[in-house]
Amino acid sequence: MILFSKQFNNTDYLKHLFKSYNCMFFDNSLPEIPVIIIDSNTLNGSFKFDYDDKYRILKNPRIEISFSNQYTYNELENTMIHEMAHYKVFLNLTSETISKAFDAYDNNDIETFKILLAMDKYGHSDSWKSIINELNHKYNIKIDIRKY
Repeated sequence: MILFSKQFNNTDYLKHLFKSYNCMFFDNSLPEIPVIIIDSNTLNGSFKFDYDDKYRILKNPRIEISFSNQYTYNELENTMIHEMAHYKVFLNLTSETISKAFDAYDNNDIETFKILLAMDKYGHSDSWKSIINELNHKYNIKIDIRKY
């Protein structure tokens, strides 16, 4: 069964999944954010946010799930948990870390900026892996962190 297509945009199901998993796995610690369906052949899902270098803030966190992939329910659920763990890392960023990241950005040190904010290839940080390992152990979820 194909869960998503251009004709069948199931954002309500994804919102419900987010709320359920927030309660089940994250003790309702994640404020609700948009879960958006996108068209991408290169990824299953992603956690994204915007940054405003003028005001030195991070804003608009969101989870994006691609309808281009034919998920089983288990794959979709694991993708959602995977992205929610990224969101948890984002929420745990301290104001000091964010300030250091923007200092690096101001100095054109984009690599340090991305490292500090766990962006792009640095998204699967030790913090993210720790969250996933805990969930895998506690709930027997089996998200494979070895590929990250």
